[in-house]
Amino acid sequence: MVVSPVTLSTNTLLEKKIKVNSIVELYRNQLGIDVANYFKKIREVEVYRCLDTGYRFYYPDCLSGQGEFYEQLQAKFDWYYCPWKWEHEEAAKHINSGMKILEVGCGNGNFLKRLEQIKNINGVGLELNQSAVENGQKNGIDIRNQSLQVHAEGNAEQYDLVCSFQVLEHIASVKSFWEAQLRCLKGGGKLIVSVPNNNSFVKVDEEGILNMPPHHMGLWTESSLTKLADLYNLTVDEVSYEPFRVHTSPYFLGVMTRYLKASYKLPACFTRYFLKRSFVNVVLPLQFRAMTIQVCFKKNSSE
Repeated sequence: MVVSPVTLSTNTLLEKKIKVNSIVELYRNQLGIDVANYFKKIREVEVYRCLDTGYRFYYPDCLSGQGEFYEQLQAKFDWYYCPWKWEHEEAAKHINSGMKILEVGCGNGNFLKRLEQIKNINGVGLELNQSAVENGQKNGIDIRNQSLQVHAEGNAEQYDLVCSFQVLEHIASVKSFWEAQLRCLKGGGKLIVSVPNNNSFVKVDEEGILNMPPHHMGLWTESSLTKLADLYNLTVDEVSYEPFRVHTSPYFLGVMTRYLKASYKLPACFTRYFLKRSFVNVVLPLQFRAMTIQVCFKKNSSE
């Protein structure tokens, strides 16, 4: 039986299978990246659901992209490590001057650098992309090429706030990753996590290759993410959805046009006209339009 990466329980359900050949072809056609080496001797990738939390994940769990894969993405796409994003702005609201902060998967360290400038914080970043580590270190940021689990061994309860932005969906070993984050966090401290919202229009994008291995290993929603609070003595402090942005419109229009055409046989011209109308913001709820969800947890005191 396949175990859940969150609970290590076999209370899981197989939902679907995806041909490896189609994944490799999509990466090659859309991004110009060859990922065939990640799928040696594997013909199909399976998608399971953890029935205890609702978390959906890819199997087998040995498909995660390595440092070289992310260096390729960084080199090809300027947007991959965006210096300041919506989730950064939201997280900054929870940060006060003098806090000691750990960012997991910090990329070039732009978020920490900005916080040092506006909040006077003491920040440490962890990043496995060596190129990004070197870029951040050149800018005077304390970035370490170190896994979270190793870092946690020598830094128990050292941080007032631990954060990760668009990282958890890349992690196959969710339980050990989550426990390591909490090990680093002081009692009463905050844990901020942002992930792609897989209850949004993204879930109907059958060609959304960056939502598949070796890039993503899991598919999170508000429900599955907030259920972690019950498992780890946490309190959900705040749930935020990214507002619908102009820069996502072409992607949104493309995905929804393909989906409505395939599902309801509607002509593309009609669906594009409908989706571009201003009332789309009323007809479609924010949860469906928001590409990112962010949850702020509070670590309850053990006393």
